Amino acid sequence: MSHLTKNQYDYCHFKLYAQLDNLKRFDMMTSITSFSLATACCYIDDENHLQDIISFMSFEQQKGFKSLISTIQEMPPTPEFVVEVQQMIMSVFKNFEVTISVLATVSDILGVIFSDSLTGQKKSKNKFEENGGKQPELTSIFSKERLAIEMKHRKPKDMPKLKELKALGPNKTLYYAKHNTVNSLSSLATSFPNFQSVIAQVNAACQVSLLTKTPLSLPVINLQGHPGIGKTQFVNALARTLALEFFTINAAAMTGRFELCGGNPQYGDADLGAIGRIMCFEAKSASPIILIDELCMAKDNHQESIIQPLYSFFEREQRKCFKENFLNIELDLSGAIIFTTTNDFESLKPALKSRVVNIEIEAPTPNQMQAIVQSIYEQCLADMKLESYFSSKLSTKLLSALCHLPPRNVSEQLRLAIGKACVRAEGAQNVVLVFDDFDHFDDTDIQHSVKSTSIIH
Repeated sequence: MSHLTKNQYDYCHFKLYAQLDNLKRFDMMTSITSFSLATACCYIDDENHLQDIISFMSFEQQKGFKSLISTIQEMPPTPEFVVEVQQMIMSVFKNFEVTISVLATVSDILGVIFSDSLTGQKKSKNKFEENGGKQPELTSIFSKERLAIEMKHRKPKDMPKLKELKALGPNKTLYYAKHNTVNSLSSLATSFPNFQSVIAQVNAACQVSLLTKTPLSLPVINLQGHPGIGKTQFVNALARTLALEFFTINAAAMTGRFELCGGNPQYGDADLGAIGRIMCFEAKSASPIILIDELCMAKDNHQESIIQPLYSFFEREQRKCFKENFLNIELDLSGAIIFTTTNDFESLKPALKSRVVNIEIEAPTPNQMQAIVQSIYEQCLADMKLESYFSSKLSTKLLSALCHLPPRNVSEQLRLAIGKACVRAEGAQNVVLVFDDFDHFDDTDIQHSVKSTSIIH
């Protein structure tokens, strides 16, 4: 059945062997995982590994697999099959490092096997190089012709903005996942261990983008959790990991839908809405990450509420023709990647809840919090362009003290401390933060802990 070359077979065989060894070492071999990997074995005619994997199934599962595999072998290889395999794996694994590893292995193997069928083209010699995948292509987010018509009868006060939009043009790049995305997401999981399920979903979408050579596509994902546990920081970090632009819209601060989708140009003080401003003027690509923060706090007690336009913004097909009222043109926003946050998801209207994938984010454990604090520290240094001046690691005792603060406050305290340390160090290299650099802890217990601990070098 296999149509692989020897090099392709050897590559798949090596990847599968390494994965099986990894699964057994972690004692994570399960019936669904064995089914997924057994399917990959069948496609590469690896009878030895196939029998090894089947041994992990129960008798009934073995019967079901044997009857099903004959059908699977006749199935045309499709992206949908790969997605189904990934979803089965994700539903079983709780150890995230193994999840990422399995997803990468199965997708990689199936990518080799299916590449001819999915692309209709000869496989590239650079299939496994880090810079593989399709180059970003341009998409038009609005009609130049429609804009030209609109400009003919607009008031003089509106013309500067319309002329600027015309000069910028409608073409922007779409985002395609890259071969190093899995490793990058694994690093993100280390920095944000309580966001594993979100990262797994993003990783699956990236694998599909790689395999099918199509733009990254995600549902609207809502992060539900208590205030201050790092939801906004995580989405910002995800954008950096994927090298995507990041924008925030505070739903709680908006007083009317005109702030979201633009005001009526007949009114003298009308202006662009937040979505149009981001997508047309601020974002360089068609695939920025847009975070709508505090969605549950959006005002929904009047006719001009932002909730109604969010219904269409959260539907991918309707986003292709999103009306920007001030510009009076339709925008294709289907490339945008949208996240929302809530601390009371159940308070949302059913119509809104049905348009998002809700993921519960638990507060980080003490051990997880140490990894988060270290990650925040590294990002603060990067944002302040001070990596070459400061030690890359916080001391263990300082980590323990900062772990008592919410992630949101950790960033504020670290930035203040880094600034104070710059004054203290007077241009020295490899500066180490010490407890005396922290003057603004709000929690009195933490303040006492900080002040009573000796300086760490």
